[in-house]
Order: sequence, then structure tokens, then C-alpha cells
Amino acid sequence: MGSDQGTRNAALRLLRQADINGADASPELAAQRRTEIARVLALPELTQTAAWLASSSSSEGGESFSTDLTRYLAATPDGGFAQYNTSDRAVLKSWPSLGDGGPPALRLHLSPDEKLAAVICAGDSNAPALVVVVSVVNGRRLHEWPCDPVSREWPLWLPDGGFLFANSRMSCVRSDAGGNVRPFPDAARATDMVPLALSPDGTRAVRTPAAP
Repeated sequence: MGSDQGTRNAALRLLRQADINGADASPELAAQRRTEIARVLALPELTQTAAWLASSSSSEGGESFSTDLTRYLAATPDGGFAQYNTSDRAVLKSWPSLGDGGPPALRLHLSPDEKLAAVICAGDSNAPALVVVVSVVNGRRLHEWPCDPVSREWPLWLPDGGFLFANSRMSCVRSDAGGNVRPFPDAARATDMVPLALSPDGTRAVRTPAAP
């Protein structure tokens, strides 16, 4: 879509307008303009290339893309979720609602190897929201834990195919690639441990600074 949507292009357009208005009238202004152009050209450029309709009314912009951006997970109207091809949005795999008629999937987080997905499902007055870890390979639900409805407390995917998980309601656990879970030593209370990281020696979970 229009290249004018980018931050860099918009700034260059303003600089061209300054040209018209006499920005080069003096050597000092010309030098300032060259400096500003160099700064603007160093900015990252993000431009919108397409607009997609949300695949589900429960979607909260919680889609999760593969590392090469060719596939993504998104919630579906039946409360479940599906894996889509990015180029044409064709459905590659789909999974029905993770419960009997609900609750719907809200946000998703795909592991780098695309073998596991964490799905946050909405809660209601009778049941809390859940974070559910699902096998993308066979659709099997491996684990689920209560979480806050607005949670973005995702598992930390590990290179061996397992993961670490902790949130404000529970202390840290570690799952191996087979889905076997055990308590895992942590370096702080669970409420202080989002997002998670693994210590350099791999023996305990540590907290990482929250994003500003």
C-alpha cells in the first residue's frame, strides 16, 4: 500500500517541503538539513502492505508467526485456532475449541520449531482463564494452568523441545520434549519472573527486566 505511511518517507517529505521553503538559504541550514537527512535515512522503515480482517471476533491481535514469517497461528470463529499460510491465508491445519463449546482462544504463541503452541483461552464467571500448551503436530493438549485474562505470560521455549513456565499464580515448572513436567528451581518469586530466562548454566530460571 502507499509508501507515504512509513515514518522515514513522511520525514523525507517534510524535508523536501523545507527545500521549497528555502532551507538551503544559508550554509548553516544546509548542514543541518544534511544531518537530518542522514538521521532520517537511518530510521527503520515500516510500511503497511496489506490489511487482514480478524479471523475471529475473539481475536485480540494475538497471532503468532513462524520464524520465517511464512505461517502463523490465529484464533478461529469456533473458539479454536488454525495455522495459516501467510501469502494467501489458506488454512494449513485447524484445531477446534479447546473446551466443550468454549472458552475461545484469545492469544497464541508458537514455539520456534513449530511443534508446540501456547494458547490463552478466555475465562468466565465460573472458570478462570487458562494458558494451554498444545502439540501442533497432533493437537494433543499437553498441559494447562490458570492465568489472568489479560496475561501474556508465555512459556520459555527451550532448544531441547521442552519449555519453562511460571506466572503470578504458580512457581516455575519445566517440561521436557515429551511433555513430562517437574518443578524447576527459580531465582525469585513467580510474580517477579515474567518474562523468564534460563541461567547460563541451565540449572535455574531467572527473571529478566520488564520492557519499559
